[in-house]
Amino acid sequence: MIEWGCFQYTLMPFVLKNVSTIFSCVVIPAFKEFIHKFLEVYFDDWTVFGPVKHHVASFLLMLDTCLRYRITLNLKKCLFCVPFRILLGHVVCRNILMVDPAKIMIIINLEVPRSVKRLHATLGHIGYYRKFIKSYAHITTPMEKLLKNEATFYWNEEC
Repeated sequence: MIEWGCFQYTLMPFVLKNVSTIFSCVVIPAFKEFIHKFLEVYFDDWTVFGPVKHHVASFLLMLDTCLRYRITLNLKKCLFCVPFRILLGHVVCRNILMVDPAKIMIIINLEVPRSVKRLHATLGHIGYYRKFIKSYAHITTPMEKLLKNEATFYWNEEC
């Protein structure tokens, strides 16, 4: 409170520390009855999903809740009625979840790791998509062996 009135942000100031936590503390309680039923929330990224016949009603419930809690949406950043979208490195469409082709290209073009630190980063990139990689554990075993304390780092064909 200041002497000439109350100060209130109209946009979320992302330069402040812990602002995403504060935002989540508002959004999660506001939408808790909808989350996992027809709405998914990840920080400031919301997705309304479900059968087409229920989609409009679900969307209107979400908008009504935004009005009730005075949550504003940036229409320039909103996508409506799209058959698929990219969300957290995945292509999400009707009944399929796939890896974003751009992320596959990034993984293919990764440099050969020359240190344990770079190997950790590489395994982190690849590990995020392990459910899509057949025999992931078998493929990464030689690389995992290089992470052991007693191992000397030597990248070979097996890796």
